[in-house]
Amino acid sequence: MSRILVADAGPLINFLVIDRADLFGLHPAKIMVTDHVVAEITESYPIQLARLRNALQQGMLYEQAIDQIQMVELFAKLRASGRLGMGECSSIAFSHFTGSSILMDDRQAIKAARELSSDTTIIGSADFIRELIALKHLSIAEADQILLRWAEDHRFRLPFQPFVDCANEEAPFLGHTVRN
Repeated sequence: MSRILVADAGPLINFLVIDRADLFGLHPAKIMVTDHVVAEITESYPIQLARLRNALQQGMLYEQAIDQIQMVELFAKLRASGRLGMGECSSIAFSHFTGSSILMDDRQAIKAARELSSDTTIIGSADFIRELIALKHLSIAEADQILLRWAEDHRFRLPFQPFVDCANEEAPFLGHTVRN
């Protein structure tokens, strides 16, 4: 049985903006996006929306509605706090009730997920890339190019080092070691 990873809007947009949705299809997890995450992208990012729709059609990502009563209730409770967006709340609710891992970078959202369950596996964009390196689906040089594109072309400055500096570190999701 494949592992499920639910993606929040932030990391999803990070990859869509540089037209690298293909990376989701290379990861061994089944990557879900909630209907609320899709709505966030729909409202604000028309180019990324087209790329997202393509990734969904090609089976690189799978959309999931938050429609089970316990998920809806947790979603509403998280939204009522006023700290988190719809996509973050729905991703956390989905993960909480399915036991899936979360692809998320937002610190407040990570804190909220951890408050619900310290057992939830949360990986960030950097961890996701490390997994692809460990699986030999992405070279360290390609990963560093992604970092460069995020920083230079799209002003995403994520708080992690170039991947060339993380050789031989363990990638947290699959437990593999990143090697050159």
